[in-house]
Amino acid sequence: MASELVSKLMFGEQTLAPHLSPADDSLELVSLSLVQERAKILREITPEMLFARAQGWEEWCLENFEEWRNLYIEAAEKSEEILVGYG
Repeated sequence: MASELVSKLMFGEQTLAPHLSPADDSLELVSLSLVQERAKILREITPEMLFARAQGWEEWCLENFEEWRNLYIEAAEKSEEILVGYG
């Protein structure tokens, strides 16, 4: 269950125009309802709860988590969906 939550959080839940994307690229949408639900969860989790402030990998993870957390919280406050592209 946790892996599904993280997957949808990072990669979206709905593929947009799969026929227009190269095989290794994807454009995904995170719906407003999912943004709001995840933001509610993320408000309760501080980066320091998951990662120690250290150098190297731990610091990168902490900062990356902070960015994702802030993205979801800000999008929820503005009632926005999130578009994720990767490849």
